[in-house]
Amino acid sequence: MECFLHALIQVFTWINGVPQYICFDNLAAVASIGKGQDRKLTATFRRFMLHYRFEAAFCNAGKGNEKGNVENKVGYSHRNWLLPYPEVTSYEQLTAELYRRAIADMQRSHYEKGRPIAALWEEDQKALLPLPAVPFEPVQLATARINKYGQFHCRDEVYALPSAPVGERVSIKLWWDRAEVFSHNNEYLAVFPRHYTLKTQPIDWQGYFSIFVRKPRGARHATMYRFLPQEVKDYLEGCEPQGYRRRLELIYSFLQEGFCLDLIARALADTPPGKGDDAGFIRHQLYRLAQPETGLPALNEIYTPASVRGYNPATDVYDQLLPHTRVPGGDASGHGPGVLAGTM
Repeated sequence: MECFLHALIQVFTWINGVPQYICFDNLAAVASIGKGQDRKLTATFRRFMLHYRFEAAFCNAGKGNEKGNVENKVGYSHRNWLLPYPEVTSYEQLTAELYRRAIADMQRSHYEKGRPIAALWEEDQKALLPLPAVPFEPVQLATARINKYGQFHCRDEVYALPSAPVGERVSIKLWWDRAEVFSHNNEYLAVFPRHYTLKTQPIDWQGYFSIFVRKPRGARHATMYRFLPQEVKDYLEGCEPQGYRRRLELIYSFLQEGFCLDLIARALADTPPGKGDDAGFIRHQLYRLAQPETGLPALNEIYTPASVRGYNPATDVYDQLLPHTRVPGGDASGHGPGVLAGTM
């Protein structure tokens, strides 16, 4: 349902309006089908209709011929916009590319009316309802509890949130592509991509290191330990056992200061063996990497006259200010291979 409504909202945004009457198939919007046009709609879709103020009608069950024109358009779109397959790396890129191809296709003439589709659409736009000031949020709300592993379960999906206290109940807003997590007092905690989007799941390293610091003996056996950068592993394991917890605490403090783990790994790689426990030295490395030095821009002031700005003084003229004396081995002017004799 979330994905279905998200697509509709995108269409409304692109056309800058809402059709007054929309015919739907019996899909996610329908909870059950009665006789004729009798439909029991989902609560989310009912709120969606009220928000955008349109009327909805539905095809009869098993009557694909009622929307034959739509099915033909699906085939046309597949043949003309999806073959050959667009080269994209995300759903967002695919959506943008299909939209571009659809807009370009509007320059052809309508098969029946003989006029450009773009001109016909310009006339239809006049009948659209205006968009509401606030867009609808197509989300499902859920709650979950943080387990002892720093995880919570929602809709058969498991998410890791080790920074949240064990046992805390969190609220989740489920969008089609992400899950936003809030604390029991509605403070924003994190956002995760939904698993089926195949996007990389973020790792809350600050949360995991808070657990490592509390239980240093079990840190090496934690599931997430093997995902640490190799430089961090080498740093933690390159000391005496009694220094292991101290180094865990040091990395945890850097994470709390806002440095990402990849940057910490680079700083540790540049740290000499004898400086491994020098927090000040490693912090200096972090600031150096986070804010690399850049050359100062050229001074572009316009107040100094050009004759002065380009003046290159000849220093030998200052010799005339000194009373010259003849020195042994010197020439007639008093200059020689030794020291110039004279006083101011």
